[in-house]
Amino acid sequence: MPRQMLHQLARGTLRLYTQRVKRLTCTLRTYSGIASSPFPDQQLPSGNLLNHVFTDVARWSGRIATECALTGRRYTYAQLQDRVARWSGMLRRLGISKGDVVAVALPNCPEYPIVFFGALALGAKVTTISITSTAEEIARQLKDSNTRLLVGDARLSSTLDAALNLYQKPTPLVTNGLPSSPNAISLCQVLEDPSVPFVDPVELTGRETAMLPYSSGTTGNPKGVVISHNSLSASLTTFRYTSSVKETTSTHQDVSLAVVPFSHMYGFGCGMAYLLRDGVKVVTTPRFDPTTFVKYISEHKVTLFYSVPPILNFLKVSPTATPEALDSIRAILNSAAPAAPSTVNAVREKLSPTAGFQDGYGLTECNFVTMVPFGEARSGSIGKLLPNVTAKVIEPATGEVLEPLANGELCFKAPSVMDGYHNNPDATARTIDEEGWLHSGDIGHYDQDGFFTVVGRTKELIKVKALQVSPSELEDIILQHPEVLDVGVVGVEHDRMGEAPKAFVVTRKRISEENIHKFLEPKVAPHKKLAGGVVFVDELPRSAAGKLLRKELKKLT
Repeated sequence: MPRQMLHQLARGTLRLYTQRVKRLTCTLRTYSGIASSPFPDQQLPSGNLLNHVFTDVARWSGRIATECALTGRRYTYAQLQDRVARWSGMLRRLGISKGDVVAVALPNCPEYPIVFFGALALGAKVTTISITSTAEEIARQLKDSNTRLLVGDARLSSTLDAALNLYQKPTPLVTNGLPSSPNAISLCQVLEDPSVPFVDPVELTGRETAMLPYSSGTTGNPKGVVISHNSLSASLTTFRYTSSVKETTSTHQDVSLAVVPFSHMYGFGCGMAYLLRDGVKVVTTPRFDPTTFVKYISEHKVTLFYSVPPILNFLKVSPTATPEALDSIRAILNSAAPAAPSTVNAVREKLSPTAGFQDGYGLTECNFVTMVPFGEARSGSIGKLLPNVTAKVIEPATGEVLEPLANGELCFKAPSVMDGYHNNPDATARTIDEEGWLHSGDIGHYDQDGFFTVVGRTKELIKVKALQVSPSELEDIILQHPEVLDVGVVGVEHDRMGEAPKAFVVTRKRISEENIHKFLEPKVAPHKKLAGGVVFVDELPRSAAGKLLRKELKKLT
């Protein structure tokens, strides 16, 4: 056998042995209470995130990078790169420099990555704002982050003007669309203005702050989450290991439909930055529209789709979501909240037999840390630990480390973990302990195969006569009712039980409360029945990313 082949065989044997040792080590360590990833650690990049995202851009410079589903407005990768450099030049002209904060209040649009990465090129920080925020909410975020410049959609002009009036600091306003006032700067004019000089990305160590999204964390009011360039680059790298993206070549380019807002960490990390890193065509839509959603999937031949449970529920019941319309989809990733197994099974029946479904888990404070590997189906699970990630499950009251299959608070260590909460050391200390463990506030467990499952939040589990009831378990069962479109379950006070489950239900046609009770009767133990009642509502309160807002549901009880 030639020496070269012997070397290749030896290297292959070594890799196989290393992976087996890694898996064995993971199994042994889980019994000591620490779970490690079954996947090999990845070499992590450092420096300016922009350089990492554009590492291979020359390979697909002529391909479409972003396109608006509504208007057809689009940019190739070469055009995107040029406009990032031009926007960066405009920011410098407006006095923005390294360390300054640029606020972005845009819906998903082709210009979003230009605005975001153009700021990062200068070493500036970006604080992302949901377009559903009120003027008062925006003003509080501008003040807490000390924003120097605001970029917003022209259709939000009245809200943005009101927010700036409340902020009361001289702040340039750049609008995407027709400016509402003579003082506003037109983003589109800037991007096409040849007099604005290109600016090359500044060199960074990567420890500098790149992003300052706002999250309520495990508890409390929204707090600025300090995320470095290296944290984001690490997240993109580890997420990529279990990815379903196919290599972009002269004959193939994956297409994704971006519905999850880029202002949310899930939408930004997976739906934008990660896909641009690998040359995917990102089709944007400013909001989820049930009348056009499936049409966009079919027209653009979408191959990858990043979803949330409400959209999966829509695909399950919508008559427009036929197997023919969804034929191009090769993979769906769900996050923001666990997908109901019944919904996943119904959607998968409409997809190609070779299509994959992945569930992933992450937080604004650490981005993705688990993923169901592509091709490994595990209903109800949020997957295995990504590379470079370790985890433990603890008893919330005592901090005791629990063994596999025991439910407790999920805690993680990962290179993608935030640096802390902006100007809030107390909240940081409550979330990241002295040993560096990020406490998620989510209750769950892992099994002997390394698959993790979330059963609820620390404050969301319902205590019925000292027995724990998981709201998500009940929601999954109720969603199997043929007339139910959406459901949220919370615990309410009960004179005999202490707490009792109560369901808020969205249906496709009018049915009785008794109908729901009868459907649930044979499927759950007595303490899990809806002794708190059933309320029919038109819609459930959810975040922009589709996460059920149980606190808001509680207000309706």
